[in-house]
Amino acid sequence: KNLSSIRCFVRQAIDSCRQNLTLVDELIEHIPSTYDRIHQRKVRRTNCIVNIPNTIKGLQYYPSTSVQTE
Repeated sequence: KNLSSIRCFVRQAIDSCRQNLTLVDELIEHIPSTYDRIHQRKVRRTNCIVNIPNTIKGLQYYPSTSVQTE
């Protein structure tokens, strides 16, 4: 395999991971307050964190671009 195309693939994969992590960070910031509103402040923030995977289970991780290695 061509080393430069592998490097390109890795670089794009890392960029994609960074974008996904940024998106998850934004979701985590907003979800607890949404949970509090839904449950009328009966839910503690620690419980919100535990429940986040259920809330964002529709979120899909995918590369920003498809990369082909030689």
